[in-house]
Amino acid sequence: MHASRLRTPRTPRLALAAGLTLAAPFAALANGPLHGTYVGLDLQADRGERQSQTTLGGAWASESQALRDFVSGLDAGARDDSGFGQGLHLGYLHAPADGLLLGVEFGFEAPGAEVDARVGPTSAATPATLNYTIDAGLDFDRMLVLRGLVGWQSGDHAFYASVGGARADLVARTGITSNGGYAKAGLTDDSRSGLHLGLGWRRALGEHWSIRAEVTQADLGDVEVVNAYLPGSSFTDPAYTERYRIEAELRQVRVGVSYRFR
Repeated sequence: MHASRLRTPRTPRLALAAGLTLAAPFAALANGPLHGTYVGLDLQADRGERQSQTTLGGAWASESQALRDFVSGLDAGARDDSGFGQGLHLGYLHAPADGLLLGVEFGFEAPGAEVDARVGPTSAATPATLNYTIDAGLDFDRMLVLRGLVGWQSGDHAFYASVGGARADLVARTGITSNGGYAKAGLTDDSRSGLHLGLGWRRALGEHWSIRAEVTQADLGDVEVVNAYLPGSSFTDPAYTERYRIEAELRQVRVGVSYRFR
């Protein structure tokens, strides 16, 4: 009597082989050198833009149109300045299909851009003996970014675009003085949110480390500043009022390094 040998049915064996064959590329994608959770540090060159619009009210209505146009035009238009900052990031990258890269990232940044908008002393056309000086500026403080990423990967390299939201602390200051004793200033320290866009490149350096380079832009909306009289101002009654609407935008070029967890 011969002992019978157990055999795996042919159909299940073929199904198992086919399943392993199909699953292999996705397993490789899931374990790719750029995929998974990562944390890292960025160094960035910041360029902040401040665009101001001035509205005069109160006793300014009693002045000539030429003088009102002159004063409202002193702090008008766009000004920008550069600085250097740094940031931290935490994110996750996933490859749902060969070549496609999706992700989400949270960033905490300390921008270094401070826009100086000082003008003058500048002589008014009427009266010609009256000089005005504008001392204003905009500082970009802490910024939080939450964004989604979509891109294309080839080997250890990836190119991607990002879109999300940013929220930054903005410190906007304004001031106007004249040789006639007019002295006023204003300050607003507030947070604003807006759209955050970016383009980037990333390269894996081994199994855990990667480097990246990005260009980003954040439109942070606007803040409002109203001047108040300073001690010693010669003009307090009737009241002259200056109201400033200041739009803020931040552009960045940055490089970073990330560590990927298994």
